[in-house]
Amino acid sequence: MLVLTEAQPGDAARIADFHMAAFGSNQLLLAQFPTPAVREGLRTSLVEKVQAELYARSPVGYPRNLSFIATDPAYGRCGAGSLLMNWALKRAEKETVPVALESTMDAVPFYERLGFRTEAQISMSLGGPGEEFMPYEERFLVFRPNSFPI
Repeated sequence: MLVLTEAQPGDAARIADFHMAAFGSNQLLLAQFPTPAVREGLRTSLVEKVQAELYARSPVGYPRNLSFIATDPAYGRCGAGSLLMNWALKRAEKETVPVALESTMDAVPFYERLGFRTEAQISMSLGGPGEEFMPYEERFLVFRPNSFPI
């Protein structure tokens, strides 16, 4: 049985590790952070961002932007992502605020099942000098609570 607990500052390194594991083969991440040394820098910055966000408090009524959402690959397809997202969406309903995120194409159906709607498409070609350019797409999705005025 999975249990959702509030993250603590000591969890920041582990959160960064499973983010890196979940997105380690993502084309955009690899284009932005092309070498292992640069990706280690990303991991370090993720640890710092997680620690900072654990201490930050968003004002009530302020829209939520979910960034760096990932499930530890060891718990993929076990309900961990749904557990986390349902918690966030219940909080959004309670606070009557929208929730926004960017999603890889693989995850769009998951977010749509939760009530997110695509509001924008992100398309680009990725590649470096001497490399073949490859198309890359993401979606910008928003969840609006039922009580949120459109």
